[in-house]
Amino acid sequence: MKAGVMDPVVAGGSDDQTFRLSKRLGFAGVEVVASRADLRSPNRLESLRRASADTGVAVPSLVLSEHSEQGGIADTEPLVADRAREDVERAVGWAAELGAGAILVPFFGRAELIDDADVDRAAAAFGPLCELAGERGVTLCYEGTLPANRIRMLAELVRSRAFGCYFDLANPVPRGMDTATEIRTLGDLVQRVHFKDARVQVGDCRPGFGLVDFGASSEALTEIGYDDWLVLETPPGPLELVGRDLAFARSVFPALEGAPAWPRLGIFTYDFGPGEWDRLVETCRRTGLQAVQLGSPMLDECLDRPGRIDSVVERLEAEGI
Repeated sequence: MKAGVMDPVVAGGSDDQTFRLSKRLGFAGVEVVASRADLRSPNRLESLRRASADTGVAVPSLVLSEHSEQGGIADTEPLVADRAREDVERAVGWAAELGAGAILVPFFGRAELIDDADVDRAAAAFGPLCELAGERGVTLCYEGTLPANRIRMLAELVRSRAFGCYFDLANPVPRGMDTATEIRTLGDLVQRVHFKDARVQVGDCRPGFGLVDFGASSEALTEIGYDDWLVLETPPGPLELVGRDLAFARSVFPALEGAPAWPRLGIFTYDFGPGEWDRLVETCRRTGLQAVQLGSPMLDECLDRPGRIDSVVERLEAEGI
């Protein structure tokens, strides 16, 4: 299982910065929230492709979040549904270019599926789109408010191996449903998993402080044989908090790859003189320390030379510090 993060959670000033910060925190992938304007911008696609290639951080999936507000592929207004369909078609092309295996098609808000007629319209819309997606090696994933048994009914209507479910661990909780039970009912329809918590509303607290039973969820995912991406959709915050959330995820999902030691032990640099970066690195390597907090005189050296801090950070990160 690989750990990913939605790009708004890290929110760098550019795609390059977002991917680099995500890599620094230990994520293997960045899930991209693609707006309608983005999907019509070749510059954004190239920016994402370059950021992924430069960092080695994958793009596991795309999210068409605007559908919940503007209307989705099952909307009763044909013009709205046509625009949403065009979004999905463009996103399939993006996903194929970026190597993303899944697209999250959301059904919340205006796009929510409530009655059987809504489900029938969604199935009719998904059919040709899944055929297109399947030809490009992409899966279209429903995420919404339907319980697991009705999602399975939708899947039976769509009848495509390129259709699946993007399952959110927190979504069932405010609706009085059990997350682990929903996972077991969905079975192999689960193609991607979002990681977050819920106390009163979905995502209203950091993971571990709400009502999601992560232990039972982890067991249920193991039972259905899920071994793909776990993507953090946790509240944005300082990098240290995002790092904490990833550490918590690793503690309840031990199958996640690349789990770093946690907590990371570090050292102040007060005992090192100007220019003693080699000695600092060797000390950290020898003692197993993974972090440094700069203090004088090393801090003064960085502040006195513009741009010095960037090279220092790059050097230390290359050493795993």
